[in-house]
Amino acid sequence: MVKYSGFKLNNFLEFGYSFSPKNYQLEVYDFQDEIVKENNINVKWVGNLSKARNLLDFYINTGYNLLGSYRFPTDSEVINKKFLPVYYNVSIYPLKDLKIWHDGIYDFNLGVWARSITGITASYGSINFDISNSTFRNSKNEATSDQLKVGLKYKGDVFFSGISVSYDRLEDKEISRNAYIGIKGKCWKLSFDYGRRYYKNKDRYITQIYLRFNLFFKEEIEFPIRR
Repeated sequence: MVKYSGFKLNNFLEFGYSFSPKNYQLEVYDFQDEIVKENNINVKWVGNLSKARNLLDFYINTGYNLLGSYRFPTDSEVINKKFLPVYYNVSIYPLKDLKIWHDGIYDFNLGVWARSITGITASYGSINFDISNSTFRNSKNEATSDQLKVGLKYKGDVFFSGISVSYDRLEDKEISRNAYIGIKGKCWKLSFDYGRRYYKNKDRYITQIYLRFNLFFKEEIEFPIRR
């Protein structure tokens, strides 16, 4: 911990090692689920700056691959370099209930931001507002997704609700629309959920509506109304 003029900086630096002897032939639903061979020295730096209240949080993670290659984070292409991409997250709190944040993955070897997400979160009492812009690029520095997402939530002692909309500039379409409203007790929750999502491979929207009951906030029962 470092202290200066009322400011406090808590941070720690961690070194680690990860090893996987081979590529595992598992059923993969997403390229990021792949388990590939690795022999990495990892470096992680986490910190927090405060003065009477939280002002800044940051997280940085990178490493060195002794095998001499790694998978690019978004399209899983093999990159024959040893220095791994940098994963990072920075959150700034100009006000107590206002957060400006950025989450990203940058590959110094290719000069490509694989992931770049910037957002603002604002709270007022039981109301929470979120807006974010996310861009994903492949190893050729081609944009594969460029989305704007807006969300509004209300969380009261008994009632809760929320709505969110995502729009993709590359597709020039609304990608998803979600809304829910519910009521809760001390150990249960009942909600009515609506969702509509665009599926590019089918070129159409699919709407799903559920009635959900949650007991002890662990066991959830779903009653499909439309799917």
